[in-house]
Amino acid sequence: MALLRLALIWAEASGGYLAAAHFNHLLRGEDADRDEAFCRDLCDRHRVTLHVRRKDPRPPDAPAGHCPEDAARTLRRDFFEHLMAEDPRLHCCATGHHLDDQQETMLMRLFRGTGPGGLAGIRPASGAYIHPLLEIPRRRILLWLDEIGQPYRRDPTNEGDTNTRARVRNELLPLVRDIFGAGAGDCLLRLGRLAARDDAYLDELAGARRDDCAAADGGLAIDRLLALPDALASRLIRERLRSEGCDLADLSESHIERLLTWLPESRSGGRCDLVGGWQAVRAFSALHFKAGPASDPRPDAFILGTRAATPEEMLDLGPENGDLPAPGRRYTLTCPPDGIRGEIRWRPWRSGDRISPLGMDGSRRISDILREKKVAVDDRSRVLIVEDDIGPFWIVNLLRAERTRLLPSDAPGITITVDGYLDNQA
Repeated sequence: MALLRLALIWAEASGGYLAAAHFNHLLRGEDADRDEAFCRDLCDRHRVTLHVRRKDPRPPDAPAGHCPEDAARTLRRDFFEHLMAEDPRLHCCATGHHLDDQQETMLMRLFRGTGPGGLAGIRPASGAYIHPLLEIPRRRILLWLDEIGQPYRRDPTNEGDTNTRARVRNELLPLVRDIFGAGAGDCLLRLGRLAARDDAYLDELAGARRDDCAAADGGLAIDRLLALPDALASRLIRERLRSEGCDLADLSESHIERLLTWLPESRSGGRCDLVGGWQAVRAFSALHFKAGPASDPRPDAFILGTRAATPEEMLDLGPENGDLPAPGRRYTLTCPPDGIRGEIRWRPWRSGDRISPLGMDGSRRISDILREKKVAVDDRSRVLIVEDDIGPFWIVNLLRAERTRLLPSDAPGITITVDGYLDNQA
């Protein structure tokens, strides 16, 4: 209420556009509905556009893996960001967090083992969010509301002991002040300012090394990443995860430590689980982050066929060009008929597959060949194997087996075709 009344003063003085948003989480039944009605009435009287959304943060609507409090926050943030994206007049979102909220947040993060960024607490401005009341204690806000005659409603969940923040507010902070004095809260804020200063400097150092740690394939160069102090490497990893769309709320420093411990002994193709289904994936000398494992190619996305080879095809002895097969393309392999035994079929590559490459008597693991050709782990689900009753003889567009070698002969050869088609052509 205080934030809205102050925003009305700002809008009148500046001519800026103002709208309000209320999220009803449906957790308190009729009491929550009365909150919503109170907000509608106030905004109607002051001619402020009010956006309302109603959604329960408990399953089945809760975002996966979140407790109800975190789920509620995620739903609210999604709502606010949707409003800002839909209306270009809305440049930022102001929330009513105040000084007491800041102290509670810092204590909660402290006992969860946060780093300097967490100890800095709520930032006055963070992305599209601003917190104009952050330096004002709750008691002063309530006094001002009383002075201007603005009624407000109380959320009873803030008064009890049903959630962590309520217990910090009602039990822990009074105990801290009793032991360390009434100024203990100010000491917390001083700690936050120092942590914010140091955190900003570390961010600056990490930013200066961003380009140095960029790999040619768009990932992070592992050798240069590992050469950095852990404090900087950790920040570059978090920055990259955030840019890929990972929610960092549940990413702890233990995840980063495990990743940095795993990296030196890892091999191309290795994966390290992080949080929320995200994985770190090593692709040769680069580190990538993926939201989930790659899927196998659709079995109906390619058509396999055989026919008699044309004279021109019998003369085409060129090597495979090394690209992975793709929809909308045709791939061919011409070989002598006695090089094939039994039924010809195609399938995705599987770990343990072997082939005898051109010019080689024995066989090699296809996984080793893919590594040499620098086919990234997450792209290997696109590798197509053509085999007969003996085994694989063609890695489509990558490598052919010795037994498919074309030699000068009057005997007609056969051409095997693999046609990939696009979904809209199916």
